[in-house]
Amino acid sequence: MSTAVSLKSQLIKSSLFISLLCAIFGFVLICLSVSYSSDEVFDELLESNAHALLGENSAAYPDIEHSLQYLNDEMDIEYQVYNQSDQLISKTEHAPTVAFVDQFDHDSFYNVWQDGRLWRVYAAHDHDQNRFVQIAQPWRQRIEFALPIVSNYVGLMLLLIIALALGNAWSVRNNLKPLNQLREEISQKHLQNLSPITPPIVISETKPLLEAINQLFARLIRAKEAQERFTADASHELRTPLSAVQMKLQLLQRRHAQDEAVVAGLDEVRQDVSRATALVESLLALARLDSDAIKADFQEIAVVDFLTEVVARMQPVAQDANVLLHPVFLEQSLDGVTIKADERLLGSAIGNLIDNAINYGGAGVAVWIAVTHTSQQLTITVSDNGVGVSDADLARLSERFFRVLGSQKTGSGLGLSIVAKIAEHHHGQLLLAKSTQYGGLSASIVLPKLK
Repeated sequence: MSTAVSLKSQLIKSSLFISLLCAIFGFVLICLSVSYSSDEVFDELLESNAHALLGENSAAYPDIEHSLQYLNDEMDIEYQVYNQSDQLISKTEHAPTVAFVDQFDHDSFYNVWQDGRLWRVYAAHDHDQNRFVQIAQPWRQRIEFALPIVSNYVGLMLLLIIALALGNAWSVRNNLKPLNQLREEISQKHLQNLSPITPPIVISETKPLLEAINQLFARLIRAKEAQERFTADASHELRTPLSAVQMKLQLLQRRHAQDEAVVAGLDEVRQDVSRATALVESLLALARLDSDAIKADFQEIAVVDFLTEVVARMQPVAQDANVLLHPVFLEQSLDGVTIKADERLLGSAIGNLIDNAINYGGAGVAVWIAVTHTSQQLTITVSDNGVGVSDADLARLSERFFRVLGSQKTGSGLGLSIVAKIAEHHHGQLLLAKSTQYGGLSASIVLPKLK
């Protein structure tokens, strides 16, 4: 079983995924850049202040200890000054009493773990005065300095990603409009409308698909025309000899009216010929409906008057079969309710549904004819309390030539197919279901309502 995939959602997801990857890559680059730049600045600050403490830049920093106290308060910079005997002679208030670096050979930077913190330390030695200084800053302070910059970048990136997502969604939706229009045009195609699809805008990627679909439509048209031609020709060719056989059988029955055995045999043959004639007539009706040879005469008709006439026409058939017809629509409030339909075709369809319920409902069956309607559509339902059908048979009832096995009823299996085609000609549909109210079969013709 194939899985439906939305091209629009896939495009949006892929673009967002790529954008997120770029944002993450940019975030890493920004973090590295900010870290490198801030480390360079802080390292230079540590180095310059260390040399100032050794007196190398006393002219530039006349009040170096005061400056370092400010740096200590603002940036948590600590320093230690030792003499040639390794005695601590000066330090900031919170600096450790133990040297950050025990031994060092030349002026350099070190990363030292002390007092539960990781420090960045610059150690410098004044050989002339035989003293050395160590100035340090916790790495945590550098991270806290970089965090606002990184946070601002993250916030900006989130806004850009949201804007990109909205822009992508809008762009994808607009660019896929021709594809959606193509889908709508294809969905409106049916056997009576297989003309080539010619959208105003053709996406180059879908052009081969569109050409293949149009070629398929052309093959379907040829196959449909061949089927209709065969059905119509075969039906016409069969109807004439069947009529002639029927007439000859009638003449033979009159000639041998005194011989009951011959009359009975001929009567069975006549019934078989009648069934064959009915089948041919049904095939002709389907052929005309398939080929639109029957031109529907749509007129505004009153629902109650129309159904009353159909029921009156079917009453003799029901009485012969000992079936009760219940015109429920007469008890409903349908005054002024009209539909636009071909009275002859629609009457034939409703009559077929009633005849189907009479023939297949079983002995002593009752048939109900009801109407429901909304502002948009009208539904005519024929229900019975007969034996009904199984779910498997129900799904195939409107197929051509399908008949329920074991029904022991004669028929061509084309009645419901004809009803379905008539419903199609009225821009409606035939719905078949098990009757929840009466227990048998429920057949409904759903039609768009005029008003």
